[in-house]
Amino acid sequence: MRRHTVCAFLQTNAGGVNVQQLCSCPDSPCPTIWDPEDGYSITQESDQYKFCDPVPSYSRRPCSEKEVAYRSHTFYDLATGEKVRTEDFVPCTCPHGHVLTPGDASSGTRDQYEVFISTSLCSPVSLPFAHL
Repeated sequence: MRRHTVCAFLQTNAGGVNVQQLCSCPDSPCPTIWDPEDGYSITQESDQYKFCDPVPSYSRRPCSEKEVAYRSHTFYDLATGEKVRTEDFVPCTCPHGHVLTPGDASSGTRDQYEVFISTSLCSPVSLPFAHL
């Protein structure tokens, strides 16, 4: 696992908090309790990204227009096709009134892995009936 990767994704909804564990932390468990003030979280609306280490300062700055706000690298073993790991990064946060939307996707090989990379960008929230 690389430093400053997301170890869990939490999402709140009417049913409570859903937790998706993305990886293990080397020195302690990945925090999986919703807490925007714990120093290990980036909260964006109803989504929260958890880190093994305190959130890097660059991840707290607002994204500029068209800047990648989320990047996911998924590694598959070339020989077996088995998923080996996922490394997710949050280089900046969406400003208020924006949400993550799918960006580009690509793939390639690195060492003994096929790597799929997907990105997300910040887009303004579209309000239904805003034109009325």
